[in-house]
Amino acid sequence: MNNKIDYKESLTQLLKSFNLEGIEVSIEDREGEYHLVITAPDEAKGKIIGKQGKNINAIRSIYRAIASNNGERISISVE
Repeated sequence: MNNKIDYKESLTQLLKSFNLEGIEVSIEDREGEYHLVITAPDEAKGKIIGKQGKNINAIRSIYRAIASNNGERISISVE
C-alpha cells in the first residue's frame, strides 16, 4: 500500500518540537526527487543540525526511509 504523505507539513510539525522561532520549510520537485529546504535563523540552525550533525542526519534518515517506501527520493538541506 502506497501512502502519500505531505513531506513539507510533516517536517514543519517535527521542527515545531524544537521550540524554535522563524523556521520555514519549502519543497522543490527536481525531476522525481523532492528537495526540502529548511530556512532558519543562525541561532536555530545549530539546534536543527545538532552536535556533529546528529539531528539533521537522523531527520534525513527518517525521511529517506519514508520516501523509499513510497518509491520516491528526497533530500533535505538547512539554509
